[in-house]
Amino acid sequence: PQLRVVVALRDMEGLSNDEAAEILETTVSSIKSKLHRGRVLLRKHLEEYVKQKQ
Repeated sequence: PQLRVVVALRDMEGLSNDEAAEILETTVSSIKSKLHRGRVLLRKHLEEYVKQKQ
């Protein structure tokens, strides 16, 4: 759930790393790390979804 929240705040809500870190009461480096991991997982899930639909 934490990765999902970070991706949503950054990519969907358009917040900066600093803003997301303040909201989640964590460090900017933690936000960057979670954002990367979240995007990797999202990409993986989307690729699997697209393959199933083809």
